Amino acid sequence: MLITLGIRNIAPSAEDPHHDVYIVQLDPDAAQPFRLGQSIRGGHAERGGSISLALDELEAWTGDWRQHLRHAGCAWAIAPIEAAQRSGDLQSALAALVAGAEQRRRDAG
Repeated sequence: MLITLGIRNIAPSAEDPHHDVYIVQLDPDAAQPFRLGQSIRGGHAERGGSISLALDELEAWTGDWRQHLRHAGCAWAIAPIEAAQRSGDLQSALAALVAGAEQRRRDAG
């Protein structure tokens, strides 16, 4: 099950004046639980895409995962991920991220 940690349109941007949406999702049961996506322009012929990454793949990703989280509006999720990178305790990070996403949904509702 995908849990959205953050989604935000940062347009106008260098990519598009109206639609440049960043999304960060989490699939706690997957081997690559971190999904980073971007939708540029929107619609059927849009540009963009997404990638799923494991904890140990984040730093090697060609993009800047921290900046991606900031763009998606979930900079709060950086600290638990970095803590897991240091400790190797992915499960604690996943639990913190799920709880943080749930709290933000409640606060927004």
